[in-house]
Amino acid sequence: MPPDSLPPPLLARELNRRRESTRVSLLRANTAVAVVLVTVLLLALAATWQGLRATRLQNVAQGQRSRAETAEVTARADLWRALLAEARGVRLGQTLDRRANALNTLRPCAGTSRSC
Repeated sequence: MPPDSLPPPLLARELNRRRESTRVSLLRANTAVAVVLVTVLLLALAATWQGLRATRLQNVAQGQRSRAETAEVTARADLWRALLAEARGVRLGQTLDRRANALNTLRPCAGTSRSC
């Protein structure tokens, strides 16, 4: 039976049922949109946080690399000074082949200037 041919009380009930059905459908749709928006917002926040964290960790890694390179240069200079001191000690020693021994002491660092 078409809605126009219903008696007024039934017509009002049918309109209320349709109105309620439409309201529930809109509420479901709005809820789904809200869930999607909240999810996108949370993902964007997580991506931003991870980007900031990665940048901070990259800066820390670069600082550690710089300190390691400085320590390596210092260690090479210390090694050169130690070998040079050993060569001087051998050269000033009492053995007959002291010159050759002193040169052999410095051989690992031969060809480099003041570092090994």
